[in-house]
Amino acid sequence: MSTAIQQRLTPEDLLDMQDGDQYELVDGQLVEPAMSTESGWLASWIAFVLTGHVAENGHAWVCSETVQYRCFPDDPNRVRKPDVSVLLKSTRPQRPDREGFCLERPDIAVEIISPSDALLAIKEKLADYRAAKIPLIWLVHPDDLTIWVYRDAAKEPQYLEIDDQVDGGSVLPNFQKKVAELFPPELVQEFRLK
Repeated sequence: MSTAIQQRLTPEDLLDMQDGDQYELVDGQLVEPAMSTESGWLASWIAFVLTGHVAENGHAWVCSETVQYRCFPDDPNRVRKPDVSVLLKSTRPQRPDREGFCLERPDIAVEIISPSDALLAIKEKLADYRAAKIPLIWLVHPDDLTIWVYRDAAKEPQYLEIDDQVDGGSVLPNFQKKVAELFPPELVQEFRLK
């Protein structure tokens, strides 16, 4: 009886792969984030809303799910890709690099829950984000148009429903919107008609 030994990949292996930018790297194994078409649409909408806010004063970069972060102190070989992320210009002297991984943690990480996401995988990703001390994490649930907000200082997340206010906390102090504004209007209308 033979036992197959699975090769542990490194971040450098990921960079060398032709399609390496499509994956995360967890415990030396490739993980392809499961993003539905709806989740991609929502990620684009949230990035649009955040970009509109930061464009007023230009104090941050809003990034799509293509950015790979290698910023996890407990596992320097771990690579994650939030669905949307924000990098404050005040915490980094220059714009993001053209190639490779972002080695600094984002200031905001947004994850949109897809129907195919496994609960354990979401919990592990959230634990990684918290270990990296990402100051603000939004876990977005499209099914009921809610957001779980994790702030660096809080032990428990804040649960926000469609008519609640969501803010940027200490990261984006002037950002304040209704949760409904983080979802495309047609989704909000459809939800309200249920």
